[in-house]
Amino acid sequence: MAIVGASGSGKSTLLSLLAGLDVPSSGEVHLAGQALHRLSEDERAAIRAEHVGFVFQSFLLLPSLTAIENITLPAELAGVKDARERALTLLKQVGLSERADFYPAQLSGGEQQRVAIARAFITRPAVLFADEPSANLDAVTGQKIEDLLFRLNAEQGTTLVLVTHNDELARRCQRQCRMQAGRFIDTTTQDLADVG
Repeated sequence: MAIVGASGSGKSTLLSLLAGLDVPSSGEVHLAGQALHRLSEDERAAIRAEHVGFVFQSFLLLPSLTAIENITLPAELAGVKDARERALTLLKQVGLSERADFYPAQLSGGEQQRVAIARAFITRPAVLFADEPSANLDAVTGQKIEDLLFRLNAEQGTTLVLVTHNDELARRCQRQCRMQAGRFIDTTTQDLADVG
């Protein structure tokens, strides 16, 4: 599903609420059978660790960790026993096997975003939230990142919810929801056969 709209329309705020990063001032948010709005921060963090992956627009890699360490961190925190093996597999899938021991400062923007995507998929989340995953990249690199995101999404059977300004990227999703001033103003659903 794509959430589209102008800057300031509430897209990123909605994504943060859906992922349990923030709590709504009113209303309810349910994820994985849990009422997130009723849980403490620690309880929401536990739900995220088990069920959620998140790709941030600004990558948010830890500068003191290598690519492989950034990827394995969420899996290790979740108690995944084969975290390093999963990370190596994901590094290969995102085309960065040779960069495993590089620090974020040694990677290009596109490489950092590929590490961020691998990190988001390491725990095999049920839902992956992506906030403008290709916005800080040039057109060619952005297209590669988008293709990678959809490929990993299909391979792992993960529900993908992304925020974008890009109507072409939104059309690749089965469903598009347009926001304006914090409200949905239009929803479009495509037949899966139409999604490329």
